Amino acid sequence: MGDLSLQVKVNASRASVWRDFVDMMAFAEWWWPFDDTTYAADIRPGGAYRFASAGAGIGVHGEYRSVADGEHLEFSWQWEDSHEVPEPSVARVALADAAAGATTVIVTHQASDDELDDLRQGWEHCLQRLITRYA
Repeated sequence: MGDLSLQVKVNASRASVWRDFVDMMAFAEWWWPFDDTTYAADIRPGGAYRFASAGAGIGVHGEYRSVADGEHLEFSWQWEDSHEVPEPSVARVALADAAAGATTVIVTHQASDDELDDLRQGWEHCLQRLITRYA
């Protein structure tokens, strides 16, 4: 097992960035850029989520382990495509206030060593779309 850690600054309030992670309409505007992506999430501890794109051949599902409104989400992560591994990994997204009304987004993802490069690439692409949303 290994750990991935990324940190980015988004030029938006913490409330706005939080909404971007928990409101599926807002989430869909930046997460995966595929027209057929579906998003379903019951954002509470024990609640399930699933994001999938048949056209792109990718999907992920899991369960929220911890939710602190405006502060963090922690959730299991199980691929539904060829990346599928027997054990789900664990991701955490934390938000903190940054200077000038911006928000620091900190992503940590604990996964098998052979998944870390793909996860890093995926998170970097998604987070860049979030940054661009407020540029």
